[in-house]
Amino acid sequence: MIVKYLDASAWIRRYVAEPGTELVRRLFAGRSALACSTLGLIEVLSTLARKQRAAGITPAQFDRLAEAVEDDFAGFIQIDFTPEVLEVARTLPALYALRGADAVHLASAVHLRAEMADDVEQVEVITSDVELLQAARLARFPTLDPGAEAGS
Repeated sequence: MIVKYLDASAWIRRYVAEPGTELVRRLFAGRSALACSTLGLIEVLSTLARKQRAAGITPAQFDRLAEAVEDDFAGFIQIDFTPEVLEVARTLPALYALRGADAVHLASAVHLRAEMADDVEQVEVITSDVELLQAARLARFPTLDPGAEAGS
């Protein structure tokens, strides 16, 4: 099994039209398992709330999209912010100069890869965050930037 780990910068493209939206939508329609940290759920909902506040989406659209986010997340492999994930995340800013949220996402992918080693052929990190993308590559993850792929 191949697991696609999405951070919020990739996942939000399912609901908001940006370069890479069609690619992300195809991921959701595909057969791969999808995964994300619980932090990603909060980040995506926060992005939608900020778009509503800035009048980019209506309250009704926000409600519909927030429900879709929750429904999608229910089908994800969810990585909780456990002491084990925290321990890995604490080391990553010094190793890769990551911001806090990016460290949590990379630590979650590392945790997922370790915990599911017997069942998972590979974990691919999908992000449009440049620093996280670079760190994931250095940590030997296959990666995909939906925004860059959209321009190809």
